Amino acid sequence: MTASDPIRLGVYAEPGHPVWNVLACLGESFTVVTGADRDIDAAFVARGWETTVERVEEWLGSGVSVLAQPPWDCRAVTSALRTARKAGAHFALLDLADAVGPLAEVVSDRMGRDGRDGRVCVAEVEIVTSPAGLHTALRVLHDLLPSLRPWRLVARTPELLTGTVGTAAVTLVVRATDGADLVPGRIVVRGSAGTVLASSDGLTWLPGPFGGRPEPVSARPDIESVLHRQLTALHASATNRARARDVASAQLDLTVSRLADSVTGSLAAAEQPRLPPGLAEDAHRAGLGCVPDPEPALAAGKEAERIAVATMARVLAGACADGRARTVEEILSETRVAPGVAWLVRRWIAVLVEEGVFERDGGKVRPVATVSTESARTDLEPVYAALGFPATVGRFHSRVRSLLPELVRGETALSSLLFPGGDTGIADALYGEGWASRYLNAAVGRVVVAALRGVEGTATVLEFGAGVGATTRAVLAELDAAGLDDVRYVYSDISRLFLVASARWDAQRNRLRPALLDINDDLLEQGAPSASADVVIAGHVLHSAVDLGRTLRSVRATLRRGGVLAVVESTVENYALLASIQLLRSADETRPLPGSADGRAREGRMFPGIDGWRDALASAGFTVRDCLPPPDHPGAGLGQALIVAIAT
Repeated sequence: MTASDPIRLGVYAEPGHPVWNVLACLGESFTVVTGADRDIDAAFVARGWETTVERVEEWLGSGVSVLAQPPWDCRAVTSALRTARKAGAHFALLDLADAVGPLAEVVSDRMGRDGRDGRVCVAEVEIVTSPAGLHTALRVLHDLLPSLRPWRLVARTPELLTGTVGTAAVTLVVRATDGADLVPGRIVVRGSAGTVLASSDGLTWLPGPFGGRPEPVSARPDIESVLHRQLTALHASATNRARARDVASAQLDLTVSRLADSVTGSLAAAEQPRLPPGLAEDAHRAGLGCVPDPEPALAAGKEAERIAVATMARVLAGACADGRARTVEEILSETRVAPGVAWLVRRWIAVLVEEGVFERDGGKVRPVATVSTESARTDLEPVYAALGFPATVGRFHSRVRSLLPELVRGETALSSLLFPGGDTGIADALYGEGWASRYLNAAVGRVVVAALRGVEGTATVLEFGAGVGATTRAVLAELDAAGLDDVRYVYSDISRLFLVASARWDAQRNRLRPALLDINDDLLEQGAPSASADVVIAGHVLHSAVDLGRTLRSVRATLRRGGVLAVVESTVENYALLASIQLLRSADETRPLPGSADGRAREGRMFPGIDGWRDALASAGFTVRDCLPPPDHPGAGLGQALIVAIAT
């Protein structure tokens, strides 16, 4: 038989398998045989090894070359290779690594190599694959690393495994999915220089240590073209039996099969971790242990609300000084409200009407003459001190109040007051001090510890909108106290300022993995973990979603089944924040407003109530387990809550 002669190829694949389309183009090389015919020169086997291993051994023993589609366990691969070597036949596992694209080349080019040993600078690899694609994923992993050995892997759930591979102890995360896709659905390679994402869309580069704007690199190759090359090689082996398969290729099949066996065996033996009973009570006690009696804070909160309403009215007083009714647009024009702030001042006017400070006259509004705005002059420092904040917060709010007309006109940016000279001290106090913040941050820390106690191996915590790290510090302190140090903590925010700051305050421990993530874009496309996080923390960030349902579904995609979502949010509109912090939302006039795609902006309310959060979470694949503080506790009157939800 010559290299140009057609060979009889036994094909054992289901209808619809891509091999049939490839063989239609290789008619000059193969005569396809189906069924139990043993008079063949080569075989392509796409069924599981359990039903075909004996027949494959017979073929190999008679000199028939075999290309087998994984999964095949290591014992079967070892036996098949031994039989093939004795008979001078060729046995190989189908290698579809090229169908992922030139991942190793892109990683090497974009991430660089270590100057000491030449290794690619990879810190972490995440794989999402069906059982049929696992071997392909591990072959890709082999191309990325100098060696797969040694590996240390632990299954955390029946679908999720973590550990390290190779002498450099690269972190590996494997998530098993249903289906029979031959190519992994997702491979993410992370390093200090950036992230490379391989998906059905092809290869994408996310530059920088925190990730960045996605940059498409190449489309995913056609699986049929890769199969074409594999079948061409099979034809060559069948027509030239004297050419033995090289030892390195056979050894790679064995190594990948052993690693795949380790992955599948660990997953099969894993159990789903469960949250302990009494979690809400324990977290509530942890919160109460960090705060005083809430009654003074409640009284101060009400006073801050009254001052804020009076302050809004005073800012708009110039446009309404003559008492004449005006349209909202006329008030905005006469107050010279900047375009990016107009949405906020419209909300102010609605609040002033609701509170009886303004009254409606047809389609217009005007101030109620008998309502005083003198409380706008009240000293704010004692009020915020009673709320539990240091003096810097009271001074910040006083400064904002004095400059509110300029802020509304866009002549001054709130960020310059909140982060003077890039310093985050005021923001640290705003989100880390005060009765509600202290209570909620401590409760979140206790919830995270409870969620991770039953997790085997390296656990993953993913925090969105981490900001200045007030919640992060509380969680890390709880993890330290509980002795839980095998935790991959992904600290994400939309602002590089906070990520750079976190790298400074975490420099000694180096516990955080900063990531630039925007909750209003697809999180997986930005390189966030895919269905592998054990806990997601979202503190004071989800209300910023343009479409809350879409964002929650994107968040759900980062959590494993049974994972915990800890949401800290306002459940009522806070007028004091409406006249201060909400001005940060006006920094970028080009971005859609929070709630503009889900109806909240139209209704003029950014913050859902507890029932609204329950409904939104249920629609996105969560079950709400607990809400803190309990509704009958005075602390609930401050209008902020921790909502603990489980990914179903």
